[in-house]
Amino acid sequence: MISSKRPTPPPVQDRRVIMLLILTGILMFVLDGSVVNIALPSITRYFNSDMAQSQWVITSYLLTTTSLLMIFGKVSEYTGRIRLFIAGFVIFTLSSLACGLSTSLAMLVLFRGVQAVGAAMAFSISAAVIFEIYPPGEQGRAMGYIGTTVSIGSIAVPMLGGYLVDFFGWQYIFLINLPIGIVLLAFAARHMRIEETRSEYIQMDWIGAVFMILFVASLMLFLTELTNGLVFSTIAIALVCLASLLVFIINESRHRTPLLDLSICKEKKFVLPIISVTLLIISSFALFILGPFYFQGVMGYTPSMVGTVFLIVPAIMTFGSPLGGWIYNKYHYKYNSANGMLIVAASLILACYGT
Repeated sequence: MISSKRPTPPPVQDRRVIMLLILTGILMFVLDGSVVNIALPSITRYFNSDMAQSQWVITSYLLTTTSLLMIFGKVSEYTGRIRLFIAGFVIFTLSSLACGLSTSLAMLVLFRGVQAVGAAMAFSISAAVIFEIYPPGEQGRAMGYIGTTVSIGSIAVPMLGGYLVDFFGWQYIFLINLPIGIVLLAFAARHMRIEETRSEYIQMDWIGAVFMILFVASLMLFLTELTNGLVFSTIAIALVCLASLLVFIINESRHRTPLLDLSICKEKKFVLPIISVTLLIISSFALFILGPFYFQGVMGYTPSMVGTVFLIVPAIMTFGSPLGGWIYNKYHYKYNSANGMLIVAASLILACYGT
């Protein structure tokens, strides 16, 4: 069992070092989750593949992290968060080297999946570690650093990815992780020591975990197979997706310690923002994945030029997000999010017709 007593936060100096290490890790995970978008046209040409095949370099990473985040969050209750973070970062760093040295597209996709396992292990508990090392009253500000780090990563992705591909080659978007990872692990081994309470056994909903992975994997496959039309394989995968989702929901509603507490789905204030964010991410990823092919293949831009173009969105978001929060705090206008989604929809329509 896990003790309900909260561990004593570490001293201020240790807190800052642990925070810096965690945020550096988050920054690397954000970068590697998105930087491949800029390099995808170069990877496609390098391996002489088509877009549907090279897209799996991105899909394998996202599929694996999405499937495993909640699972590793549960596992950390048994292993301890710090051990899981360090183990995950070791896997992430070594697989980054393997990605950079890949000699085939299949090998690159495989090691991207392994890289995502390490990212899921470390990222799943990053916010929990930051929350735990700070005392009440300082936790809100500390958690805010995560949002700042993600914004910085989003800004750095287009520029960093574009210039690395332009001047060194696509391999270096992965190889750059090696020296950073080694330094981070050296500091982590020395400074990441906090008091933790661990469970005596893993309280895991294994059936729910299996069907969640099956649902996410079949959903990804279904969306990929849609490019071939509604053929028999596409329909079969869709049925597997729906069946696994149904079994997952039934299992979660009956399990004593579910991976996902379904009662939160009854809260409109939780569900509606999740739907909005999901639509925003879908539209953004569609633009970020197809955009580099258009700008490089049709417009003749270099990777660094494409990176500069795609810098616009995160740069505006960095300033626009605090502004939106300030407007809401001042006027409490409840339709802020709805208006934001309308602006996104209008801008995407204009982008399509503008090309």
